[in-house]
Amino acid sequence: ALALSAYMIFLIFFWNWRKNPQPYYDKKEPLVFGHRGSPNMVTENTLPSFKTALAQGVDGIELDVRMSRDGQIVIFHDKELSRLSDRSENIKDLSLAEIQCIELNKQASQREEAYIPSLADIVPIINHVKVLNIELKSDSFFDGHAMLKPLINFLNKYELNDMCIISSFSPNKIWLHPKCYCSCCFISCISCAYEIV
Repeated sequence: ALALSAYMIFLIFFWNWRKNPQPYYDKKEPLVFGHRGSPNMVTENTLPSFKTALAQGVDGIELDVRMSRDGQIVIFHDKELSRLSDRSENIKDLSLAEIQCIELNKQASQREEAYIPSLADIVPIINHVKVLNIELKSDSFFDGHAMLKPLINFLNKYELNDMCIISSFSPNKIWLHPKCYCSCCFISCISCAYEIV
């Protein structure tokens, strides 16, 4: 615990944080995000939820990503399925094909079925989003590093660097990968919107 505390103090007060202003940032107007889409209307972190949030007029979408057993990036907040489905497995123990067959629970007024999307599934809605906040999730503070390189490859492939924020409550996921940088904004949720360099 002492080493972790010292590490956090070092990151917050002594690390060389560099501001990385992005084109989507407007000092005159706040950005409105659909946090996990529009979860009060449609099951969170699903394509229908993101589309509903965009129809409601949000500037950007915040979504959570995890790795499947076969190394694919999927959009899901929790480490296990139980809160949003009738299954209890962990996301990391299932393949992408298995994950995408799981029907998620619906909100009371929701008509459309909802399934867990892969990161690639959001490509059709990207042009309708001003900014995308991708939060890295993992089962512990010390895992989840394998996700960063394929995520950066995805952002580069679809030229999303100028409209993307990568965030995490575990700054070491970003800090330990200096060769994976692109021009998108890396945010540790303790860092007040600074890029780790």
